[in-house]
Amino acid sequence: MSEQEELIRQLREENALLKQASKMQEDRIFEMKQEHSSSMSKMEERIERLQKKLNVWRSFFSREFVAVIVGATLLIIFAGFLMVSMYNHIPTTEVIANGFFVLLGFFFSQTTKDMPSQKDGTDEMLQK
Repeated sequence: MSEQEELIRQLREENALLKQASKMQEDRIFEMKQEHSSSMSKMEERIERLQKKLNVWRSFFSREFVAVIVGATLLIIFAGFLMVSMYNHIPTTEVIANGFFVLLGFFFSQTTKDMPSQKDGTDEMLQK
């Protein structure tokens, strides 16, 4: 009987070890699921932030023409070149100076295009 009792004791010990290992695996799986869900929520938050930024840029580009944005960038660059060359007494090329004036003319024509003409306003006032 002692051999049987010894075998039973060994089986119980192995069973206890298996239960302990199973519990450890379940705990690790639970931790991994929590880590995965937290990383997924962080990723989802990041995606939402990127979508908000994209929507801001998309709404900006839908209101402004790309030509206006490119023109403004070139105007700033040309103005920078002109100021640097003016303060350092370096003669500028005619291309940069003329490009600056062409871009200025473009922006002034954009603003006057949106304004109502005075001809329309005076005609309405004369009719009253």
